[in-house]
Amino acid sequence: MADLDAEFDLRSNRLMAAWLHRDAAELKACMARDCLFLFGSTPPVMLDRPSFIAAIERDLVCRGFRFRERSALPHGGCVWFTGHLELEWSVAGTDWSGHFLLTDLWRKSGLRRRWQLAERTMAPLMGDAGFAGAIRALQLWR
Repeated sequence: MADLDAEFDLRSNRLMAAWLHRDAAELKACMARDCLFLFGSTPPVMLDRPSFIAAIERDLVCRGFRFRERSALPHGGCVWFTGHLELEWSVAGTDWSGHFLLTDLWRKSGLRRRWQLAERTMAPLMGDAGFAGAIRALQLWR
């Protein structure tokens, strides 16, 4: 199990570093085409892969991150990775830095059979009605 924890810790760090450096090509390589980012706001809000990638180029800025208490667990042909994430970030210029519960679902891609993120849920350990509106404003399909 320790090998699985280390492998998906590395994958999650790679994805976060791509966000930090606004590296859209690396994010696309890490994420499945149908990847969804779910934000545990009130109400909950999601971004699809195109929305998330467009948002990191504009208003979704990561300035720093640190994982704590993380683990990976196989589930069918997928892997759940979960942990505590300390995140320094802003949405449209508003700082939302804090502590988050992070849950990732990783699955192998169809052709190349490499692991890609299928779903990420970030639930802030805070309550603020403005957070959901800030994330919803990033959705491209509105």
